Amino acid sequence: LAVVQSVGRVNDDDFDDATKADKKIAKTMHCAIDNLTVGFNAATNGCISHTIAFSQKENNRTPLVGSLRRLFGNNSISKWFAAGVSGYLLTGAAVSLQQTPAKQLNFWTRGVEQKIPALQATRKISSETDCSNLNLRLYQYQNCPFCCKVRSYLDYYGYSYELVEVNPITRKEIKFSEYKKVPILVCGKDDPVQINDSSVIISFLQSYMLNPNADLHTILSAYPSSLIKGDDKKMQLVSPNKYFLMIPEKQQHVNEKILDEERKWRSWVDDCFVHVISPNIYRTMKESLKAFQWFSDVSDWRNTFHTWERLTAVYLGATVMFFVSKQLRKRHKLKSDVRESLYDCCNEWLKAIGPDRKFMGGDRPNLADLAMYGAIVSFEGCHAFKEMMENTKIKDWYYRLKSQVDNHAGSAELVNSFNSLPATVDEYYSLDDQSPDDEAIYTFEVKVPDSVLEDLQVRLNNTKFFQTLENSSFFYGSNANFLHSVHDYWMNSYNWHETEAITQIEGLNVHYIHAKPAEDSKYDTVYPLLLVHGWPGSVSEFLKIIPILIDPMKHNIGYGRKYAFEVIAPSIPGFAWSDAPKRKGFGPAAAARVFLKLLDRLNKRRFYCQGGDWGSVITSIIAQVYPERVIGLHLNTAFVPAIAHPMILLKQLLGIYFPEFVIDPADQYRVYPLMEKLFYFIEESGYFHLQSTKPDTVGFALQDSPMGLASYILEKFSAWTDTSYQHLDDGGLRKYFTLDELLTNIMIYWTSDCIVSSMRFYKEFYQQIGRTRYFNSRVLVSTGVAAFPNDLLTSPQAFVTYKYEHLVQYSRMPRGGHFAALEEPLLLADDIYKFSALIN
Repeated sequence: LAVVQSVGRVNDDDFDDATKADKKIAKTMHCAIDNLTVGFNAATNGCISHTIAFSQKENNRTPLVGSLRRLFGNNSISKWFAAGVSGYLLTGAAVSLQQTPAKQLNFWTRGVEQKIPALQATRKISSETDCSNLNLRLYQYQNCPFCCKVRSYLDYYGYSYELVEVNPITRKEIKFSEYKKVPILVCGKDDPVQINDSSVIISFLQSYMLNPNADLHTILSAYPSSLIKGDDKKMQLVSPNKYFLMIPEKQQHVNEKILDEERKWRSWVDDCFVHVISPNIYRTMKESLKAFQWFSDVSDWRNTFHTWERLTAVYLGATVMFFVSKQLRKRHKLKSDVRESLYDCCNEWLKAIGPDRKFMGGDRPNLADLAMYGAIVSFEGCHAFKEMMENTKIKDWYYRLKSQVDNHAGSAELVNSFNSLPATVDEYYSLDDQSPDDEAIYTFEVKVPDSVLEDLQVRLNNTKFFQTLENSSFFYGSNANFLHSVHDYWMNSYNWHETEAITQIEGLNVHYIHAKPAEDSKYDTVYPLLLVHGWPGSVSEFLKIIPILIDPMKHNIGYGRKYAFEVIAPSIPGFAWSDAPKRKGFGPAAAARVFLKLLDRLNKRRFYCQGGDWGSVITSIIAQVYPERVIGLHLNTAFVPAIAHPMILLKQLLGIYFPEFVIDPADQYRVYPLMEKLFYFIEESGYFHLQSTKPDTVGFALQDSPMGLASYILEKFSAWTDTSYQHLDDGGLRKYFTLDELLTNIMIYWTSDCIVSSMRFYKEFYQQIGRTRYFNSRVLVSTGVAAFPNDLLTSPQAFVTYKYEHLVQYSRMPRGGHFAALEEPLLLADDIYKFSALIN
């Protein structure tokens, strides 16, 4: 029976012919086995599988039906035989209950059968990265070591949860539960489940994280628990599977020795270490009273319970526990000086970790680490804790783990587990035979053949200009009079040179700039920063900001020698010297995947992302699909369309009459007057419609005429830098940019023949937007936004939070527009450093 209960691996075929009778038998058997498991406790310890294999397709189906079919067959006689067996088991269970008064067995429910009282939570712990939607409520004593174990687990992974402090005298908060000990976790909203015992709670949550699509009741069915009266006449909760995890078949490659070690030391914490705590913190009457006074302060009993309840708990509790601790010392055979037993346990723990590991789990804590840490936290304010730190070497391990828990170091794993967005599938965008990529990295130097430059001169000489309308400035687009001056400078004065690197990914050569702080700069930490451009820009936009990012002290920003950035700025495939895709389908999601592979090739496991325009879309997808890789996401374009979030549309309409109730007054100019903004958006988005539908048509004209290309791109630089520049004859282009900077960008498009392929990026986006969830789904990574006042696309803060849920910084910049890195490199770099300081 223990084997049948614990294996739980069932094929879908086992249920195809299941009748209602079968399912009724299974339900009855399940109840019987839950209780009989207790009687087989000794046997199960030896025969339960090291993992409980689990099929995602089972959901609410019990594994017993399939198990009985394999045991008894599938014909009608076998069904009756199975029914007879179930009846026999039920009868046996009933008889055993009647004949075992010394160990009376109480059936334990899988769900919450009684209505839970609507108690106000003592505290609410909110985490912006929690996307599990589990609605956790923990009933606890603040300083119970078992409750501290659960909180340590929840905090490490960044769960949101409510705490209900249970009155230790009346315990009225848990009257709804047959189980009268803490911790108790209630999980789920519509059909909640109740989980008891700290180790069961942790195993349940960890198993659910491994199987996020499973039903809560299905997960809980792997942890049958029963109340049994022990030799001391007290009711005990017996859960034979409590240290086992439901590991899905796709992850069965996990090292069995690692799992065995984790289970061993989780059990050791419960069975050994916890038993030395009470005799140590209640060693003397003085220590006992101080411990309870600390419990009262840290648990906020003064504001939680009545005065008489608090004083009774403190003084009576301290007195009782002083005497109880003496009995506990004898029961658990501790040394006469209980401190020595405490130190021995610490030394045993550290010996098991060894000198070469940071934690029992290696470089990151495992469940045994979190259990041990939680047990120690429970007496952190007691005299025993201070002496333990002074007389053992556990201090380094403890504070190293404390930092991990306080900073929710496991939150990326939680986000990744419950993230509904799948990773994109690898593709191949070259036309050759799909040979493996050459993963070597080569220095790349821009070498434009003389024939190309000579052809450019001929085309410039043959430019046909048109007559500009009187006083039209840039209202009709690029001004022909200004283009004359650009033409003359381009032919007679402009010169350029660049040196970067290139590597091959998915059949495409990917060009990128890689800039690091100087070796003698002596920054304590250097963080990788992925910097992604947009259209009609290129990596040339970053030539002014990169020196600032890699050496902030030189430019009087940042935080001294604490840290600097190492910049990786790739050209999107189809832009500049990254190969243009030769096959359809290369859009923002593909670019995100390619850039992640580039970072893998450069051995950058964790990194920051920054982007504007297409760069913001690409880096947001990286943060959505690979949140565990992204330290923080910084954007200077954060466009959240109303069509993707109906509440935004509703707020926009409501804001026509009551804008102050919808948007911060500082952001209202971005949306209102609504009709005026709408018409202006239509006026400025003509290029988008053209490039999203027929990019090759207009691309042919731009590919053939350098001045046509210059006119098309320069008009965007004017309008997107500041809309008021339409009134100026030069479009205001000389206010923020030099002609060298503008022509460098245009030369990149001309000499690399990339204008058509760059515009196809819009077509791929437009075709994919209805078939992918990336563009409308939320981003859970910590995000900062630099909102430049003249950027047409950046949404108000109230709207940005609909997509970027963990928005930790929204900076309203004093000036600047769409091309922030080129217009205001110092302002943008400073905001990136301020954002990263919040994350670091």
